Formats: sequence, C-alpha cells, structure tokens
Amino acid sequence: MFQLIIRKSHEHTLAEFFSRGTVLRVDALPYRLSGKEGAKADAVAPQLGEAVLEFKATSNGGIVLTVTVPGEGQTSSRDIHHGDSMEIGGAAIHFYFLRDRPEVSWRANALGKLAVAGVALSLLLELAAFCAVPYLMNHSNRWRRQGELQAINYQTDALRKSLRKLESSDPVTAAFLDALRGELDERARFLRRYGESLSDEGRKEMLENLGQLEKIVNRLADSPQFLLEPAELQVDAPVRKIIGTQ
Repeated sequence: MFQLIIRKSHEHTLAEFFSRGTVLRVDALPYRLSGKEGAKADAVAPQLGEAVLEFKATSNGGIVLTVTVPGEGQTSSRDIHHGDSMEIGGAAIHFYFLRDRPEVSWRANALGKLAVAGVALSLLLELAAFCAVPYLMNHSNRWRRQGELQAINYQTDALRKSLRKLESSDPVTAAFLDALRGELDERARFLRRYGESLSDEGRKEMLENLGQLEKIVNRLADSPQFLLEPAELQVDAPVRKIIGTQ
C-alpha cells in the first residue's frame, strides 16, 4: 500500500550522507513500527529510538498515523498523504503511496504473442526445410537416376532394332555389323543385371557411348558399304601414250 523510508535527519559525515536508510513496505493495516524490539511491533527501525508508530485505516479510505514516545509521554496523530515527511527525534520519515502497476493492454499482449508465434513459426519452417532438403535432393537424384537409366535402356533397344534391319554383302561390313550387334546384346544383359547399381559417371559414360554408336549406325544405314570399293586403275592407256611420245 505505501512505503516508508527512514534516515537520519542530519548527516554529519560523508559516510552518513551516502548511507542507506531503512526502507519498509506496508501491505496491510493496522501496522505497528517501533524503534526497539517488543511491543508487538510488525517491524523495528533503530533510528526511531523510543518512538512507536501505528498506522490505521480511516473510514474514508485514508491512513492515520499515531506516534507515541513512551519515555516522554507524548502521543500525536495525523493523516498522511503521498510525499509527506516528518521528523521524530533524530530520524526523518518519508511516506510514499505505492500504486498498482497498470495492466498491459490486450493489444500489446496480442502483439507480443503474435511476435512469439511468428518467431516460433519461422523456426519450425527452418527446421522443416533443414530436414526436408536432404530428402528432396535424394528424391530428385533418384528420379534423375531412373530417367537416365530409362534413356539408356530405350536407346540400347532402339539401336539393336536398327542393327537387325541392316544387311551388307561386303564381308567386312557384315562382320562389323555382327560385332555391333554382339556389343549391344552384351550391354542389354549388363543393364538387366547391374543397371540399378550404375554410378552417375557410369551412366554418363554409357549415354555418351550410345550417342557415338548411334552416329555409326545412322552412317551404316545411309551407306551399308563400310569400306569404299577399290577403284579400277586405268594403266594401259597412259602407258601407251607415254610410249608413243618417245
């Protein structure tokens, strides 16, 4: 309800000037303050000496202070107000009413709660992203691996079908076509067994090789003759011409 600050009324030394006084908080009335132990005092302030202070509530909601000095037989009463001060013997007493702290408005509370909720939500999103990114990257890599493997299988089957349609009367070209067919058949068997375990570098290299093979197969499809036919040399006519000029 109110606060009492009790100090020496006259400081004669620097230490007394900066010394702390006695601070008492009164939360309920009646309240009895004494300078000495005893007399059913609620608190003791040695600066008061023999004096006894009694605080009581009045009918109109105020506070009345009764000061009694037993050794001198003096008793006096007065109403106290915020900021009042009085001297008793060598002590100075200051009275300060304590006001209840005003409640924080609901808008301020709502703003604070929204801020906390926003921070919590951002932390949850960061945590979710931190946990989801590795999964998404792994998932996307898995789909990329499957796509590359599917492209390898499709291109291998397409080349095998194209080679089955090619024929050549030239023995060298025919042997080369058979070698290509055998190579692609081996690749197909390899993919069925170990295609899923191919590394990224292995899939990339196989796609590059299939691209080169596709160029060769397209070239053979345009011209089934692998080697050029030997050109027939015309020797007799140039020789006769030379002999005739001599």
